[in-house]
Amino acid sequence: MSSANSEQKIAIAHNGGVQLQAGAGSGKTFVLIEHIIYLIEKKLYLPNGELFTNDEHQLRIELKSYLAKIVLMTFTKKAAGELKTRLNSKIKQKIKDYNGGKLNPWSYVQVAITSMTVTTIDGFCYKLLSLGYFPHISSEIEIIQTAAFEAKMNSLVDWWLSEKLDKLDPVLQELMLSQIGQVKSALRDIFSDPDLRM
Repeated sequence: MSSANSEQKIAIAHNGGVQLQAGAGSGKTFVLIEHIIYLIEKKLYLPNGELFTNDEHQLRIELKSYLAKIVLMTFTKKAAGELKTRLNSKIKQKIKDYNGGKLNPWSYVQVAITSMTVTTIDGFCYKLLSLGYFPHISSEIEIIQTAAFEAKMNSLVDWWLSEKLDKLDPVLQELMLSQIGQVKSALRDIFSDPDLRM
């Protein structure tokens, strides 16, 4: 944390949820990683600097339970991957730098960190849905990828045209057919934007 500026130090040592909003290259990932390390250290060590327990089993259980309650969300899979990679690197460095007793708590952190959720916003929502947190929504859902979504939208428009086109006024038929690419594009835009979809 020594390389953090004053604003970053406030965010790193903040207790409770943290929302970072800053431009590219401003150190958001650094702050998030340092904040997680800060939280883990608060969990591991008593105010006098001693480990909260010397019982390996309890340490393993407590860390896993604690880290399972932490969520890091980003907008992109790339950013989530970067967070995971840098967090793991930071923990490996902590393991290497540890000079305490024979029980290296950071080795347990390295195992327990897999319990923490590091994902995109849509990935987190998918996790909540698939775990059944919303009983009125089926937990057997899939996230459709962009190409599959476009293919589905195109097939729905084609199906609709095959069912309804001959029932339209001839002028409207010709207009629809001449602008079908734009119609499909507009529908994809509408159905991929939650505000427009409503």
